[in-house]
Parts: sequence; C-alpha cells; structure tokens
Amino acid sequence: MNAFFYSYPDDNYGINDGSPTGEDGYGEWEVPPNTDPDEKDWYLDNDGDGYHSAHIRTVGLSSAYSGENWDRLTHGPDCDDGNPEITTECNDDDDNTSKDDLKKAFSNLSDSDSEKLANVLNDKAKDFGIDTKEKLRHFLGQASHETGGFNKLTSTESTYYSTPSRLEQVWPSRFSQTDSSKKDPDDYTKNSSKLANFVYANRMGNGNEASGDGYKYRGRGIFQLTGKDNYQSFTNAYNEIYDSDKNFVTNPELLSSDKEIAILSALWFYQKRVLNKIDIDSDTSVKSVTKKVNGGTTGLTDRKTQFNKAKNNVDYK
Repeated sequence: MNAFFYSYPDDNYGINDGSPTGEDGYGEWEVPPNTDPDEKDWYLDNDGDGYHSAHIRTVGLSSAYSGENWDRLTHGPDCDDGNPEITTECNDDDDNTSKDDLKKAFSNLSDSDSEKLANVLNDKAKDFGIDTKEKLRHFLGQASHETGGFNKLTSTESTYYSTPSRLEQVWPSRFSQTDSSKKDPDDYTKNSSKLANFVYANRMGNGNEASGDGYKYRGRGIFQLTGKDNYQSFTNAYNEIYDSDKNFVTNPELLSSDKEIAILSALWFYQKRVLNKIDIDSDTSVKSVTKKVNGGTTGLTDRKTQFNKAKNNVDYK
C-alpha cells in the first residue's frame, strides 16, 4: 500500500500508517516530533500523476502556499516528475549529478568547484525548474561558455579599459575620438567606476551617473547579473525560497564572493530568461537557448561545444 502524505487545516499532520480508520478516509495521522501542528506541508506535483517531486514547502496556515501544481495530498515521492506515465522511486545516489561527471565534461573545474556545483545542482536546481537532463545540459553548456569553461564560479565584470581604442570598439555608440556627439573615451579610460556609472546609468533600474548604481550593480556571478532590477528580482526569489535575511541589493558583492549564491543567481537567470520563455526538450537547439541568454548568438560555436560536453558526460535521472 502506498504511503500518503497529507495535510489539511482541519486534520492532524503526518504520514499514513496504513490503517483505514482516519476520518478523511486515508488512515490515522500523527504529528511528527518537533513539528508545529499549525504548519502544513505542500507538495509539488509537476506532472499531475498524484506523486510529488522533491520540492516540499512547510508554511503556517496563515500563509498557506497555493499554486497550480502544489497540493497537500500525494501518494509519495516521484523522481520522474515530468511524465505522468512514469513513477520512479527516489534514490539519492542514483539521481545525483556527480562531481566526477562534471569534471569529465569540464576539465577546467577544480575539485572544490566541481563538488560545490554538483551539490548545489542536486539540492536546488529543481527549485528553478531544471527537472530534465535536457534542461540541465543546456544550463551547463551556457554556464561553461560564460565562465571560460568553468575556470571559476565567481567573478565580477571588469569595467577597466586602458586604451581609448578599446572603449570605442566595445561601446561604439557611446564613445568616439572624432564624433563630438559622443563621449571622449580618453575621459573614461583607467577609471572603472566612472565608466560603469556612465554606460549603465538610467538603465535596468539604475539611477543616474551620480547615484553610483552602474558600478554597484555591474555584472556578477556566472551569468554576470547586471542592473539593480535584476539584483532586486533575484533577492525576491531567493527570499521566497530560502532565506529572507539575504539582500543582494544592499550586498551585491555576495554574487561574486559566495560560490553557492553565484550558482543560484545563474539558475534564477536561466529560469527567467530561458525556461520561462521556451520549452526545452531533446529537439531544442543551442542557438535558440543562446538567443534567450545572450540576446543574440555571440559565442555560438563555443556554446555548442560546451553543450556537447555536458550532453556526452552529464546525466540526469
């Protein structure tokens, strides 16, 4: 007999013991030790087969979680929560993405970074919609490209330019040594904060140049999260899922100093820009994903190479 996971406001809280005596029809229920009976578990059932994924949220009755795929009654855990025709019992060892597979795919990963990446992906990737091997492999391919083959998990955008010609090359619409309608690049070379505050002013939720927002919210993390609006949106998502005390608007440097935060910011960005926009399956092209991540097709050849490394070495069960 399947164990039922159950919680309604007018019932006790617990796991079915198999006896058919509960007034709800599913059996007797007991409050587990150290559990607040006023808090109830909600279970995420993505494919609607009556079995829940690994995602469980416990909330007080005054803030009960609601959503199309969340319920309080399921038949138990399902590690294949994408196909209603398949129900797979969870086995932590078999279901994990291993650090060895990540190292095999991306040789630049250090031992410590491969372990950190594997742990975060196994524990939290599903919180951001990565629940199939195709979604994971596309994420890894894009992330590897953005980090130079996973040379490192944390980084901060450099806005230091030593020559005027380089500034003209990178920002042709903003700088020119001959066009008086544009800024003179000589005034912005070797001055990181001045440059960032100019090029990112009044964009992406940033204030004007004097606000300092351009430099404060320059690119950080695996996908180089940029702009105050993005830092605020990531904060909101993180606070809802994990820790309400973290604030990346007031502490943006956490995206470049904390490896887990850097990975989570990339997962959030990938969900927002890719998974919420297009369906990912075995037919999805690297080009279509790249357009959502990059806004164009910059680096497409390498992105395809990195994706194939993930496809050939990293599995998701």
